[in-house]
Amino acid sequence: MAFLEALLSFVVAISVLITVHELGHYLVARACGVKVLRFSFGFGPALWMRKAGRDGTEWRISAFPLGGYVLMARSDDPEAPPASEGEARRAFDRQGLARRAAIILAGPLANFAFAVLAFTAAQMAGLGDARTYLARPADGTPAARAGILEADRVTAVDGRPVQWWSELRWRLLLEGLDAPAVHLTLRGIDGAEREAVLDLSSVPSRVIDMAWYQATGVAPGLGAPFVRGVAEGTPAAAAGLRAGDLVRSIDGVDVATAGELTRRVRAAPGRLQHWRIERGDPDGGGPARTLEVELTPAAWQPPGDKPVAGRAGIELGETAVVRRPAGEALAEGLRATAENSGMSLRMFARMLTGASSWRNLSGPVGIAEAAGATARTGAGEFLAFLAVVSVSIAVLNLLPLPVLDGGHLLYYLVELVTGKPLAAGTIERLQRGGVLLLVLLGLLALASDLARLLF
Repeated sequence: MAFLEALLSFVVAISVLITVHELGHYLVARACGVKVLRFSFGFGPALWMRKAGRDGTEWRISAFPLGGYVLMARSDDPEAPPASEGEARRAFDRQGLARRAAIILAGPLANFAFAVLAFTAAQMAGLGDARTYLARPADGTPAARAGILEADRVTAVDGRPVQWWSELRWRLLLEGLDAPAVHLTLRGIDGAEREAVLDLSSVPSRVIDMAWYQATGVAPGLGAPFVRGVAEGTPAAAAGLRAGDLVRSIDGVDVATAGELTRRVRAAPGRLQHWRIERGDPDGGGPARTLEVELTPAAWQPPGDKPVAGRAGIELGETAVVRRPAGEALAEGLRATAENSGMSLRMFARMLTGASSWRNLSGPVGIAEAAGATARTGAGEFLAFLAVVSVSIAVLNLLPLPVLDGGHLLYYLVELVTGKPLAAGTIERLQRGGVLLLVLLGLLALASDLARLLF
């Protein structure tokens, strides 16, 4: 079921994004007076087709949905019937340089516009997130050397405020990928603020994945031992715990952080514990009360060969579905699109120079996995995923490689400088080389996916 869900999500994502790209070409071509012969959703044999409009444009749905194309009239098409001079002037290759460039550029611009809208819609629909509390860093990591403590909360990265964990991860990557150090503003469990310098010079950055974040030592934590929720039929429910309770001590030993509470519970399967909790007035009109409760953590067998652990049945940490109003969401959508575009270019440049591994490429398997995972999480997450992939498609198409839109723009730049277009034979050879290069990149991305899954 998960495989089918991932496959369907992948097909939907790629079909939508390629269609958006081709619609950009189509709409600007029509605005420039170019005759469009066909708009195909997908490739291969036609499953359905219909001609519409004054030009009789053929709209078709093809058998293979992973893509699409726009076919425009060309004066050098040997299969086209003879056309009048008026019709011949509407051929794509008879247009001026500015119009041809605008039509080619419209595809990537459509993907950028879609990314802004998708990011904006995701912010308005809501994204699940957690506050920027940190876990106890592993010994020897940059976070440990920087003096980061369990339950510290990051409030800014290099002076840029952050409130949620996704913001922290993104800012850490943006600021720390090519920098020797990142400055964090921290708020301790006692409420005091301090600065910490995260030295990233020893963190390998050839492959940017979860291992990179783990190597920094910056990991999500739960903050203070506040009870966020209580599951029914669990020891915590039997003991009378409620959402909003603050655990102060277990068996007479103070509990300062949610991580400490978790460790104490896991270490006591089936053993009676005495908890002291602080419970506020639900109406906020009176002082908090201190209560004593007895709780026996249930024995639980974690997956793998891990020893039996205790489990109380409580949820910890501060999480929320973050929704932004339209104006703020649009500003966030513009910012996210710009920053994702810049990061895509940085990563491609790093791969070309050898600073990053080509394993950072994600092929169809990786995209399908991400599509399925975000679709299961929620509408906001899937929209944000679509926005990220749309940015990647736009940036990829603007690279000056034959076959891609950027390659055609490069041809037009040569034409602008020399005053004449490239010879047809030269363009044909470049196009063939571009196809070969794209096939190699696709195989490399697929190999990266398989290597990640297998090893």
